[in-house]
Amino acid sequence: MTRKELIETIRRQLEESGGPELSVAATGKVVDAVFAAVTESLRREGRYVHPNFGSFSVHVTQARPGRNPKTGEAIEIPRSETVRFKPARELKAALEG
Repeated sequence: MTRKELIETIRRQLEESGGPELSVAATGKVVDAVFAAVTESLRREGRYVHPNFGSFSVHVTQARPGRNPKTGEAIEIPRSETVRFKPARELKAALEG
Protein backbone atom coordinates (compact mmCIF):
# COMPACT_ATOMS: atom_id res chain seq x y z
CA MET A 1 0.00 0.00 0.00
CA THR A 2 1.33 3.41 -0.91
CA ARG A 3 1.01 6.57 1.20
CA LYS A 4 -1.65 7.85 -1.20
CA GLU A 5 -3.65 4.62 -0.86
CA LEU A 6 -3.33 4.76 2.93
CA ILE A 7 -4.68 8.31 3.01
CA GLU A 8 -7.63 7.39 0.79
CA THR A 9 -8.39 4.29 2.89
CA ILE A 10 -8.38 6.33 6.10
CA ARG A 11 -10.64 9.00 4.55
CA ARG A 12 -13.11 6.34 3.36
CA GLN A 13 -13.17 4.52 6.71
CA LEU A 14 -13.74 7.77 8.60
CA GLU A 15 -16.58 8.67 6.26
CA GLU A 16 -18.20 5.22 6.55
CA SER A 17 -17.99 5.24 10.36
CA GLY A 18 -19.61 8.66 10.68
CA GLY A 19 -16.36 10.39 11.55
CA PRO A 20 -15.28 13.80 10.33
CA GLU A 21 -14.91 14.41 6.62
CA LEU A 22 -11.30 15.38 6.01
CA SER A 23 -9.66 16.63 2.86
CA VAL A 24 -6.83 14.66 1.29
CA ALA A 25 -4.38 17.27 2.58
CA ALA A 26 -5.74 17.13 6.14
CA THR A 27 -5.73 13.33 6.15
CA GLY A 28 -2.14 13.41 4.87
CA LYS A 29 -1.18 15.65 7.79
CA VAL A 30 -2.81 13.21 10.22
CA VAL A 31 -0.89 10.29 8.68
CA ASP A 32 2.36 12.26 8.87
CA ALA A 33 1.66 13.20 12.50
CA VAL A 34 1.03 9.56 13.46
CA PHE A 35 4.29 8.39 11.90
CA ALA A 36 6.16 11.31 13.48
CA ALA A 37 4.77 10.34 16.90
CA VAL A 38 5.77 6.68 16.43
CA THR A 39 9.25 7.76 15.31
CA GLU A 40 9.62 10.05 18.32
CA SER A 41 8.54 7.26 20.68
CA LEU A 42 11.13 4.93 19.14
CA ARG A 43 13.80 7.60 19.42
CA ARG A 44 13.03 8.53 23.06
CA GLU A 45 11.82 5.25 24.57
CA GLY A 46 13.15 2.64 22.17
CA ARG A 47 9.69 1.18 21.57
CA TYR A 48 6.12 1.81 20.48
CA VAL A 49 3.22 -0.53 21.31
CA HIS A 50 -0.14 -0.45 19.54
CA PRO A 51 -2.63 -2.80 21.27
CA ASN A 52 -4.07 -5.56 19.07
CA PHE A 53 -1.62 -4.64 16.29
CA GLY A 54 1.91 -5.14 17.56
CA SER A 55 5.02 -3.51 18.91
CA PHE A 56 7.98 -1.79 17.31
CA SER A 57 11.31 -1.79 19.13
CA VAL A 58 14.80 -0.50 18.45
CA HIS A 59 17.38 -3.28 18.20
CA VAL A 60 21.05 -2.40 18.61
CA THR A 61 23.81 -4.46 17.02
CA GLN A 62 27.12 -3.69 18.71
CA ALA A 63 30.29 -2.95 16.75
CA ARG A 64 32.21 -6.10 15.91
CA PRO A 65 35.29 -7.18 14.03
CA GLY A 66 34.83 -8.26 10.44
CA ARG A 67 36.77 -8.90 7.29
CA ASN A 68 36.65 -7.27 3.87
CA PRO A 69 35.65 -10.20 1.62
CA LYS A 70 37.51 -8.77 -1.36
CA THR A 71 40.87 -7.98 0.26
CA GLY A 72 40.76 -10.09 3.41
CA GLU A 73 41.67 -6.99 5.43
CA ALA A 74 40.40 -6.88 9.04
CA ILE A 75 37.83 -4.13 9.55
CA GLU A 76 35.45 -3.03 12.29
CA ILE A 77 31.77 -3.24 11.45
CA PRO A 78 30.19 -0.24 13.20
CA ARG A 79 27.37 -0.34 15.73
CA SER A 80 23.96 -0.07 14.09
CA GLU A 81 20.34 0.37 15.10
CA THR A 82 17.30 -1.01 13.34
CA VAL A 83 13.59 -1.30 14.08
CA ARG A 84 11.97 -4.66 14.70
CA PHE A 85 8.26 -5.40 14.61
CA LYS A 86 6.49 -8.08 16.62
CA PRO A 87 2.85 -8.62 15.60
CA ALA A 88 0.17 -9.02 18.27
CA ARG A 89 -1.82 -12.26 18.48
CA GLU A 90 -4.88 -10.46 17.10
CA LEU A 91 -3.00 -9.32 13.99
CA LYS A 92 -1.59 -12.82 13.44
CA ALA A 93 -5.09 -14.30 13.75
CA ALA A 94 -6.54 -11.75 11.31
CA LEU A 95 -3.87 -12.60 8.74
CA GLU A 96 -4.41 -16.34 9.10
CA GLY A 97 -8.14 -16.38 8.75
